Amino acid sequence: IDPCSAPFVDLYENEITRAVDLLPKLEIKILVDASGSTRGYVMEVEKVFASVIYQAFSMMENDVQLYFFNSSNQEAVTTIIHTPSLHAIGNVQSNVANRDGAAIRFITRLFGSSNADFRIFIIITDGTPTAYKYGGEDALADTCHAMYTAGQQDIIIRYFNIGGLPELVKNSFKKYTDKMKIFFHPEELVKYAPVFINELLEDMKL
Repeated sequence: IDPCSAPFVDLYENEITRAVDLLPKLEIKILVDASGSTRGYVMEVEKVFASVIYQAFSMMENDVQLYFFNSSNQEAVTTIIHTPSLHAIGNVQSNVANRDGAAIRFITRLFGSSNADFRIFIIITDGTPTAYKYGGEDALADTCHAMYTAGQQDIIIRYFNIGGLPELVKNSFKKYTDKMKIFFHPEELVKYAPVFINELLEDMKL
């Protein structure tokens, strides 16, 4: 059979189209902590994990967007960095702090009324919410409320943390996330990427 023949090509394309259509349509937004504590190796690991997820679900014809966030230690402002393609990830630099609640609220507002079967919010962090005039129980309560608000809008939250969380923070976040996983070593996050893709597809079966 000539692999360049029209009937062969048409058949192959039709098979691929049918395979994609069997999967649920997902609207996925990935939010990555780019605070000062991620500088160096942790940031690179976060980028690799986010890139794998972005590429895998984009190839399945899903709406996938990738964002990074951080804050300064001199003002109550959160910076959201949208990377429209994987080529832009290399330009993302870490900054001092992280106001998680503000970042989560911003991304929640970006979820539109699309025709997606499921809306997935993937959050990747390092450490606890800490920034200028933002820390302790107040920052924890603010972050939990932001997660709660997203959940009230039928947004499914998958929360990943590198390095571990205090017991109070971990138990509080568990209440407002669909699933939560903590990695004590950064490289564990990268190894988890293919497992996560399969788990998410399995969980999101129509």
